[in-house]
Amino acid sequence: MRFNMLLGIIISTWLNIAIADDWNNYLIDSQGNPVVTQNNECVKTPQSPNTTFMWPDKCYNNQGENNINIQNINLAGDIMFAFNKAILSPQAGDILTSIIAQTDMYSLQSIEIIGHTDSIGSESYNQKLSTERAKNVANYFVRLGVAAVKIYYYGEGELNPIMPNTTKMGQAQNRRVTIKIR
Repeated sequence: MRFNMLLGIIISTWLNIAIADDWNNYLIDSQGNPVVTQNNECVKTPQSPNTTFMWPDKCYNNQGENNINIQNINLAGDIMFAFNKAILSPQAGDILTSIIAQTDMYSLQSIEIIGHTDSIGSESYNQKLSTERAKNVANYFVRLGVAAVKIYYYGEGELNPIMPNTTKMGQAQNRRVTIKIR
């Protein structure tokens, strides 16, 4: 009986460590959830290009494939930029590098980048800020080797919120960048 309990504890501990180690290979958003594409595929970190770890209730990866066809990604603004700024954070560079590393550049048709803001500030200021953020993401992709003619960027300012701007949490979720890769 004691042996079975001890064996159960050892296996459980080992499994939890293995899951935690594998899960560190994926990009996590500001709420602690994996960054997931429209096809429910997890976006991997630059350090894990060949990882095929399965997390069925959150996302899945195509086993054996190095490049994931990413179609639609929403990145939280608080990870990408400081509040009220358009300069990419160091963490943003890692995330964008990871996204491009997983993109099949031969079949890449276009990358559309859309900047969004909350409703703090004037509508014209937010429009300008969201466009600058999208432009900086586009410029980063060009530096990574993506052809500029395949990149389209624009800002929607505060016009397309995904949450009400009445709370701090809603405002934080509305500050984001959407990347559509075709």
